[in-house]
Amino acid sequence: MALPPTITTDRRLTVRGWRVDDAPAALPLYGNTDVTRWLGPAVAQVPDLDAMGGILSAWIDEDGRGDGPAGRWAIERRDDGRVVGGVVLLPPPRGDDVEIGWQLAPAMWGNGYAAESTPAIAGWAFDQGLEEFDAWCGLATPATWSRALLFQGVQDPSRQSR
Repeated sequence: MALPPTITTDRRLTVRGWRVDDAPAALPLYGNTDVTRWLGPAVAQVPDLDAMGGILSAWIDEDGRGDGPAGRWAIERRDDGRVVGGVVLLPPPRGDDVEIGWQLAPAMWGNGYAAESTPAIAGWAFDQGLEEFDAWCGLATPATWSRALLFQGVQDPSRQSR
């Protein structure tokens, strides 16, 4: 598998691989309990800038390994180059499926960045041969369902009759 590509969305964003020098922009995401409480146990709250740089370095080393489309990307605004979040397409800690997930700084919530990054990542993954992926959102995060997933045509399984 190749390293995750840089993808420009239709509107405002560039979705690109993380760089070690992104640590100052990544720490407000991964050092914030409002973000990391949804990521455990895969990602614990990052305590400081040095630790964030080490994590980004490890992620960069991991990207490009494996058998199928997967990776971690920074979500960057094109107009000012600010990193506003991250998106992943990875197997969950326990399982063989592929899962998409978003991490956005709380100040960036509600701006549609997850929704805008989703078709960019999905399009790339499907072009690489991926047939499906899962998305998990906590019931306490209904905005994620309505903006990032339902907008893309994904159905909320908690609302489907069985």
